[in-house]
Amino acid sequence: MIFIDTRTVLISYIISNVICASMMITLWWQNRRRSPDLIFWMVDFIMQFTGVVLLTLRGILPDFFSMILSNILIVGGTFLLLIGLERYLRKTGRQWHNHLYMAAFTFIHIFFVYIQPNILVRTANNSFGIFVFCSQGAWLLLRRVEPSVRRDTWGAGAVFAAFSLISLLRIFVNLIVPPENDLFKSGLFDTLVILIYQMLTVSLTFSLFLMVNQRLNKEIQQDKENLELIFNTSPDAMLVTRIADGHFVDINDGFIAMTGYSRADVLGKSALEIHLWKDAAERQRMVAALNEKGYCENMEAVFQRKDKSELIGNISAKLISLQGISHIISVTRDITEHKLAEETLRRSETHFREAIEFAPTPFNIADHDGNMLVVNRKFTEKFGYTIDDIPSVEVWLERAYPNLEYRAAVLDQWERDVAQAFQNGTTTTLRAYKITGKYGTQHDVEMVARFIGNMSVASFNDITERKRAEERLRESEERYHSLFNIMDEGLAINEAVLDENGDVVDYIILSVNPAFERHTIYKTEQVLGKPATEVYQMSPEYIRDWWRNHSQIVASAHTEMYHEPSKRWFHVTTTPPEGKRFATIFIDITERRQAEENVHQLNLELEKRVEERTHELRIAQEQLVRHEKLAVLGQMSSSVGHELRNPLSVIASAIYYLKLIQPNADDKVKQYLGVVDQEVRNSDKIITDLLDFARVKSVDREAVSASELIRQTLERFPVPESVNVSIEIPDDLPRVYVDVHQITQVLGNLTVNACQAMSGSTPDMLNDRQLSLYSRIQNDMINITVQDNGVGISPENMKKIFEPLFTTKTKGIGLGLAVSQKLVDANGGRIEVESEAGKGTSFHVYLPIYEVVPVIARDEE
Repeated sequence: MIFIDTRTVLISYIISNVICASMMITLWWQNRRRSPDLIFWMVDFIMQFTGVVLLTLRGILPDFFSMILSNILIVGGTFLLLIGLERYLRKTGRQWHNHLYMAAFTFIHIFFVYIQPNILVRTANNSFGIFVFCSQGAWLLLRRVEPSVRRDTWGAGAVFAAFSLISLLRIFVNLIVPPENDLFKSGLFDTLVILIYQMLTVSLTFSLFLMVNQRLNKEIQQDKENLELIFNTSPDAMLVTRIADGHFVDINDGFIAMTGYSRADVLGKSALEIHLWKDAAERQRMVAALNEKGYCENMEAVFQRKDKSELIGNISAKLISLQGISHIISVTRDITEHKLAEETLRRSETHFREAIEFAPTPFNIADHDGNMLVVNRKFTEKFGYTIDDIPSVEVWLERAYPNLEYRAAVLDQWERDVAQAFQNGTTTTLRAYKITGKYGTQHDVEMVARFIGNMSVASFNDITERKRAEERLRESEERYHSLFNIMDEGLAINEAVLDENGDVVDYIILSVNPAFERHTIYKTEQVLGKPATEVYQMSPEYIRDWWRNHSQIVASAHTEMYHEPSKRWFHVTTTPPEGKRFATIFIDITERRQAEENVHQLNLELEKRVEERTHELRIAQEQLVRHEKLAVLGQMSSSVGHELRNPLSVIASAIYYLKLIQPNADDKVKQYLGVVDQEVRNSDKIITDLLDFARVKSVDREAVSASELIRQTLERFPVPESVNVSIEIPDDLPRVYVDVHQITQVLGNLTVNACQAMSGSTPDMLNDRQLSLYSRIQNDMINITVQDNGVGISPENMKKIFEPLFTTKTKGIGLGLAVSQKLVDANGGRIEVESEAGKGTSFHVYLPIYEVVPVIARDEE
């Protein structure tokens, strides 16, 4: 059996790696701008070549180079190739795990070279490293890329997959048959693996070349399609012609739209045959420029459309070679409208100059260098100067302003106005100057200038006549001011201020006469130029309404007004407005108004006194009527009470008897007996109230506790079962000194009233009727409170509840509270009430203390 020498195989591997690395360097160099990521591929092949060289020199070089660095270069190069492939295919991912693996790979190799030498582990480590990165490369090329790209990458992917399988097979075989410690005596299998690696490296090189070339072909095809798209969609006319015979080879849609010719009209023909050039000499001029420089840029020429109309085009052309034949590719832009716009602008400039020349206002135009360009006809007529008289701005200033001091002032003001105009982008401020004409005439003018491009256009408005009129007006105003200053009445001249709607909302005080100060509290300097809303403290609404009412009146308007700051009254006369100006005349009428006010106050006081006396008489009359009614009531109460109580006693006895003899009566009979019995009780209470109110009862006082009073009250006046009763009385509360029967009647009246008030509560309160009875010491008296949560008492009825014969009930005559108050007063106490409609009422009965006892805690009101 012939064994292949391992060193010989490695040398052949080196030779093949040199070829593959050279090819990869060439591939990178050709595509370095289009695909810069190919540098990773190139570096990988260089590292593979270097690693194999170091591996071959084992025994000659130190172990670090031949065992460690060589394997790091081989495996690390494969890692770089994987990174380059991901970038090239735009499928970059995270590489942290691969970096960790490279670190582990390096550590393992160093350990099993220096610490515990073992060629089996090193071989397995190297094979597994190749498997790790080649399997990722195979997955990338065969699965991760898009299906449309796999047709280009499957070859290289298959090579990576073969690398992975061979590496796994090598690990498996070496585990079964461990290799020799000498690489060059490792056996036939390892030598065959090296040969397979060599062939796979060559295959990988060619598959990568094919993958790049296929991608390049697709990109070239895409570029071609893009160029065709640009060529066909460009709005400019693009065409390709042969330089030899001038025949059209291709045209775009822009040419068709611009000229009206179709492809069938022009292809295979020359521009001269279809008379595209208006002047054939212009085409010869373009061809000459192409022959001389190889290109022609921005040449303007006139072309003729299919419909014989003309267009102006801007043409750029260049010589190109197509299949070895010289052609011209040209781009023509239609600038007809641009040319027409230029012509329109030229005509506009001509019209502008004509407008300046024949304008009714004097004009001059100068450039930024100070040269006078134009003076119009009106300028010469007004000031006498022609363009020859003032060729520059400097000469114009010397002749127009001969006084040196005045000229310096004019120049200073002009420079400031020019700077402001340039800053704001506006015209200069309108200024008045005195100009000396050519023949010494003086002119008052207003001048304004505007800057257009690099020119300044100045216009002059002769205001000489206006100045004379103003002088005459000034003299007239002096005469007016003489009269203005000697008037006895205060006079102010005002000017209206309008808002955005045209309504007068204020006015400015322009001038006042000396009498204005005498009649008002203001000094002249306090009001001049100030708005009326600030000086007189008028509202804009008041001024607007006044103006609307008086602006159409032709006569003067008279108003009396009170001025708050000065506390004075004025009679104000306002003249009809002339434009926005009007005058106001002030006369102080404070003393007259005070006299009128005094008379008015006396009248009001007299009316008040009459009204008060009338009210007193009405109250006295009502009291008299009430006393008469009570007197009559008192006279008849004894006899009426006696006459009514006898039959009521008989009725009550009859009811009691009926209840005894008919214990088994039906419910309806019992109901009616109860109704009759209740009505007898109500009638008896009314009679008792009448008698108690009509006669003065003696008071039989005794010491009694508040709890005892409440107990007897609830026995005499039982509370319905539907009402919840709460009683709160301190154990150490002192006794009161009162008539027990009378105070029990008072508390009974209050308890009955509280229960009746709660019977009229809202439905949602029917299940929460609460009667509270509590007592405490307050202001050295015992306060017994009867509180309910019924409907309450309205504020208008609170003042009347203790009046005799006042009631809001359908039953009763309105004496219960009046009798109660009378009985409490007789016992040395008082009764008070608190109520809120809808929430309830509290009656407070204050009774005297019988004896003073030590009090630990006292509630203070």
